[in-house]
Parts: sequence; structure tokens; C-alpha cells
Amino acid sequence: MPGTTIALPAAATQGRKTYGYPGPLMHVFAWTLIGLLAYARHLLLCGPNEQKVVWPELLMWMSCFGPAAIFGALIFHCERVFPLGRHRWLKNTAVLAAMGGAFAYVACQIAGRICFAVEHLFSMPVTSPHPTWAVEKAELTIQFFLFWSVVGASCVFRQFLHLQGREREKTELLLEKSRLEASLKQAELQALRMRLNPHFLFNTLQNISVLTQQDPSTASQMLTRLGDLLRTAIRSGSEQESDLATEIGLTEAYASLEKMRFAERLQVVFEVEPETAQATVPTLLLQPLLENAIKHGLRGMSREGLVAIRASRENTRLVLRVIDNGIGPPAEKLVKRGAGMEVGIGLGATSERLEHLYPGENEVTMSRTAEGGTEVRVVLPFRPLPAKMERYDQVALAHR
Repeated sequence: MPGTTIALPAAATQGRKTYGYPGPLMHVFAWTLIGLLAYARHLLLCGPNEQKVVWPELLMWMSCFGPAAIFGALIFHCERVFPLGRHRWLKNTAVLAAMGGAFAYVACQIAGRICFAVEHLFSMPVTSPHPTWAVEKAELTIQFFLFWSVVGASCVFRQFLHLQGREREKTELLLEKSRLEASLKQAELQALRMRLNPHFLFNTLQNISVLTQQDPSTASQMLTRLGDLLRTAIRSGSEQESDLATEIGLTEAYASLEKMRFAERLQVVFEVEPETAQATVPTLLLQPLLENAIKHGLRGMSREGLVAIRASRENTRLVLRVIDNGIGPPAEKLVKRGAGMEVGIGLGATSERLEHLYPGENEVTMSRTAEGGTEVRVVLPFRPLPAKMERYDQVALAHR
């Protein structure tokens, strides 16, 4: 939407990598790597004559880490069911300790059977304990320690996933908030436009209704011009912004309708600097300002009414002026922005709309001219219309 910026684009969340709990193969890989590193350290601590890989010794060394690799995923699951943390920590610790004791005993039995198989495979002396159900206390302690190492890793990993989930939720909430704000802004702008368009249409139809009794020919011409104007306005769709040249064309079409009604008593002139033609302006910006100038500024005048619409560039700003030679506004209405609500719906809605489209970068001022008329001055940031936005065809207005 023109004039709206979304702080967090969807791509910001699409490119973010998410993690899950490691699977069984990851546990096997991790503990195999740990076992190999431990054996490498063992070789480095041996004497120079013993620093060579002995395969039976390596296999029996790895048997110590095999149970943790096999049951690692199961231990992670148990820690998720009985998490270590602030809630029920005593109960969960006791349950995990009992599981750790059972794991340590089963792990010792598995390691013992692996060592027994290696000894038979390489014709080594059998060192299996008797009876077979017995385990060494040192081995039992090591396996119990490995169990708690896996539990600790699971706890750390769970906290990491929790933080990642909260960060992802925060990002999604911020993105949704930005989308809602953009939708709300679009709805507010559409509501402001709906306040402008019917207001203009009803006023014009009312004027035509009066002229059907007084001057049917002029009323017929006004209906034709109104149809052309509405056809062009509808073609702009829901775009909030267009180029100044298009906006001037729409305003000239409206001016031609008013000239038919006032005949020789109204003159509207346009003084637009060429470099401002492609400047970005809100759609239907000038029409309500011209309508206010004719309806309020020229009301009760006996002489010819003159309204001048001027556009110029002042550094990085686009300055639009609508000046009439009417009786001028009362002193209490010569204030910025809010005064428009008193003199007509057009200026008030325009002021609100500009603040939505260009917050902090616009200015709406109504003042008395030296000749006694009224000047409405609108200041916008000067921005050329993006190339991708097509300029609407003004063929329907060309025969004015």
C-alpha cells in the first residue's frame, strides 16, 4: 500500500532455520565421536612405544559409550517427560535418578557382553565377571555419570528450543501486528475516502437537480461531465496515491462542472510547475479543497469568483495552494489542521488522510490572503511516482 511500511517482512521468518530434538542417528554419531576422542586422548597419554591403535582395545573402549549412544534418544524423551526445572524438581530428579540407576546397570551388562564378544573374537583371555549378573562398581558409576550427562544435555537443548520457540512466536506476533496495523491504516484511509467521494457526488447531483428546473441544457451537460469524471475516478481503483498530473486532470474536470453551474461568475486557473507533474500525491486531494473554496470562500459574493490552484517544489517538499478571492475566513478559524473540520468535511478528511499517509511530514494551513481571500496551503514530501505505478488514462476528460 502506498505510504505504508511494514516493519517486518515475511522473508524475515521464512529464512530463519529452526531446530528440533536430535534423532537416534545423531546420538550414535555424537557418542561415537566422544568415544574416539577419549581413546585418542588415552593414546596421547601412553608412552611413545604404545601410541598405536589396538583394535580390540578400541572396541572395548567404545563399548563404554555404546549404551549412551543406543539409549540417548530415550533419555532425552524421559527428561522431557520429567523435566529438570523449577516445577516439581525434587520429584523429577528422584524419578530420573531411579531411571539412571536402571540405565547404569543395563549399560554395564551391555558393555560386558560387548567386551566378552571382542575377547572371543580376538582369542583373548576372558575377563567377564562371575556371576554374570554382577557388575563392577566403577563401571556402574561411570555409566550413571554418562546418564546424567545425557540428561544435562537434554535440559540444555530443551531450554534452547524453548527460547527459539519464544523468539519465533515474538517474530510472528510482530509480523502479525505489522500486518494488522497496515490493514487498519488501509481501512481508515478507505473510510476517509468514502467520506469524500459521496459528499462530492451528492453535492453535484443536488446542483444538477436544481438546474434541471432552471437550465435543462446546462444540467444535461453537467450530467455528461459528471459521468466522465466518475468513470475516470473509478478507473483509479483503490490506489491511495497517483501523480499530480492525473490529480490536476480530475480537478479540472470537477472545475468544469462548477463553471457550468456558476457560468461567468466563476473562474478557476491552474498554475503547475512542470517538474511537479510526476510528484506523488493522494488521490482526490485537490477536489475537496476546490469544493471548499467555491462553497465557503466565494459564498455571498457579488463579484466574479476566482480560484487559483498552484503547485511548486521547494527543495524536498511539494507545496500546493488553493487561493480564492472571497471574503476570507473568520479569525477564529485561522489555525492549522483542525480548522478544516469546521469549514467542511472535505478539508477535515483531507487533513486526517494526509496525517495517515505522511505522518509528521505534512502540513495543512488555512490563512487570509493580503487581498482578503482565503489560502489553503498543503505541504507534502516531494516524491516522484514509482515507475511501476501506471498513470491513469485521461482520454475521458480530454473533451472538456
